[in-house]
Amino acid sequence: MWQYAEFGSYARLRIDGAAERLYFSSDSNTLETVVDDQVLTWRMPQGSEYAVPEPQPLRLQADQTPSAEPTEYLGAAVGTLREATGRLDRRAVLICEKLTRGGCSRRLESWDKDVLRGTLELEPVLNDTQASFLTFSGDDDYLIVASRTKLRILEWQTLDEVASLFVNQVAHAAVSPGLQRAATLDADGTARIWNLADDTRIAQFKLDRQTRAMALSDDNRWLAVLTDGGQIVELYALSPPDLINQACRWLAAPCPNP
Repeated sequence: MWQYAEFGSYARLRIDGAAERLYFSSDSNTLETVVDDQVLTWRMPQGSEYAVPEPQPLRLQADQTPSAEPTEYLGAAVGTLREATGRLDRRAVLICEKLTRGGCSRRLESWDKDVLRGTLELEPVLNDTQASFLTFSGDDDYLIVASRTKLRILEWQTLDEVASLFVNQVAHAAVSPGLQRAATLDADGTARIWNLADDTRIAQFKLDRQTRAMALSDDNRWLAVLTDGGQIVELYALSPPDLINQACRWLAAPCPNP
C-alpha cells in the first residue's frame, strides 16, 4: 500500500516484481503498474487519509499485454536507433537512414501489430541522446521525439504534431492524456513540470533515484515516477491542496478544512 513520505515525494509504493510501465486512469483516481502479464491497480491517496486498499490484480488479455522489455537504445549508427512499445501492440521505431554532417538523417515509423500506420522524416540531430529519444506517453496515445531545439509530441498513428516543448537533452519525458502538462527529467535528476499551452515552467524539483518511467495524471494533480529498477513508485503532488496536505504532515500540524 501507499506509504506517506517524510520528505521529498508525497507518497511511495513498493511493488513485488519489476514494473516497466505505469499509467493513470482516465479519471485519475487509480494508477496502474504493469508487471509481466499483470496490471496492478492502485487507488490514489485522497486528502490526508493514510489507509489505502491493497491493489487488485487484473489479468490482461493476450492482445493487451504491453512488452515487458524496456525501450531499447541501439546506438547512433545507420539502422535502428531506438524501439518503443506501448499498449495494444502499439510500436514505434526510430531509424537512422544515413549519416550526414548534421547528424543522423532519421525516419520514424509507427506500427499497429504488423501494420505500418505512419512514417515521418525527422531532421538530423548531432547529439546522440536527442537523436535517439523516443517514448510513448499520455496513455500511449502520443509519441515524444526530440529535434535540435525541442521535444515534439506526435499522435501515435498519423505522427501529426499536436504539441511541442522547447527543451532538449532530457533523459525522460511524459505528457498528460489531455495535453495540458508535460514533465521532463534531465540527466542530473532535475524534474520539471511544464504548461504545454505556453511552454512555461510551473514546478521544478530533484529526483534522487534512478528513473525508469514517468506518468502525469489528467487532472494535473500527480506525477508518478517508476524508480529502483521498477520496484518503487514515487508520487509527487502538483496541485496546491495536495501540497498543503503534504506540508501539514511534514510539520505535524493540523491541515485546514477545504
